[in-house]
Amino acid sequence: MRFLLKCIFWLGGVFLLMPGIMGKQADNPALQPQSSRAVQTTPQTQPDQNAPADLVEQWLQAGKTLQEISTFCDRNPAICMAGKATAQQAGEQALLRAKDALGSFSTPAPVAQQQPVQSPATQSVLVRIPVPTPRPR
Repeated sequence: MRFLLKCIFWLGGVFLLMPGIMGKQADNPALQPQSSRAVQTTPQTQPDQNAPADLVEQWLQAGKTLQEISTFCDRNPAICMAGKATAQQAGEQALLRAKDALGSFSTPAPVAQQQPVQSPATQSVLVRIPVPTPRPR
């Protein structure tokens, strides 16, 4: 859950700043590909003096969007209640599954049944290889 929140935060920041970056590339004919430069025949007469104003306007628009998001539940209480119930149910299911997983890890593994002892004549010779141990520090 924490990972998802971090992803949403950082992707939101990227998408907030991306329109400003993409808009600057579209305004600058040197950054456009060759095919789109050939199609564009009218020269740019307006200097790039609006860039800081556009950035401020984007920040103001982002603030308005954030305000709309924060008042969403005031405007639509039924949707928020349904979303809350769904989130609670998903959380309860996640807790139950986590408890099951923890229970399966904490219980000891079943003991394997021992094979019948073979007679010494049919037993194969096993070579024991010693397991190396780490040196003391």
